[in-house]
Amino acid sequence: MRKSTFAALALMGSVALVGAAVTPAMAATTDTTIATVAVTGGVLTMVAPETAALTAIVSSSAPQTASAELTGVQVIDDRASIAIWTATATLSAFVPTNGSTTVIPLTTATYVPDAAVVTVSPTTVVTPSSVTDLTDPETVQVSAGGTSSNTATWGAKVEVTVPALALADIYTATLTHSVS
Repeated sequence: MRKSTFAALALMGSVALVGAAVTPAMAATTDTTIATVAVTGGVLTMVAPETAALTAIVSSSAPQTASAELTGVQVIDDRASIAIWTATATLSAFVPTNGSTTVIPLTTATYVPDAAVVTVSPTTVVTPSSVTDLTDPETVQVSAGGTSSNTATWGAKVEVTVPALALADIYTATLTHSVS
C-alpha cells in the first residue's frame, strides 16, 4: 500500500506541476504611454510701406515743413511667447538727387505714431512714442506684455523742416523701421 500511496502522491505532484506550468501568467490590465507635442514659435517681423511722398514745397526765405502720413506699419509677432518687443525708426539724411548741395538735416525730422491696433491677442498693450530727432534709432512703439501671436498695426505722421532757401531738387532719404 505504501507503493500505491507513494505513486498516488507522485502522480498528484506531477499534475500540480503540469497545472502550474499551463496556468496563464498574471498580466497587467492597464499601461500608460506618454504623448508629447512640440509647439514651436515663429518669428518677429517688421513691415513698413515701401514709399512715403512728403508734401511738395516751394523754396522760400523761411523754413517750411513737409510731411507724409504713413499707413500700415506693422509688427507681426508669431513667436508664441510673451509679447515683449520694441519698434524703432531712424531716418537717413535727405540728399539731393539732381546735384544741388543742400542737405536737409535729420534733427528737424519728427515721427508721431498713432496708437497701434492689435489683432488676435486683446491682452497685448502697445504704447506709441513720438520722436523729434531720427538721427539714431528711436523707440516709436513698445509692447510690454500680453500674448504674442498677434499683429500690431499703426500709422504715423513724418515731418521734416526744409531749411530756408533750399535749392530746387528732389531730396530722398531712407526711413528704417526695426523691431526687436
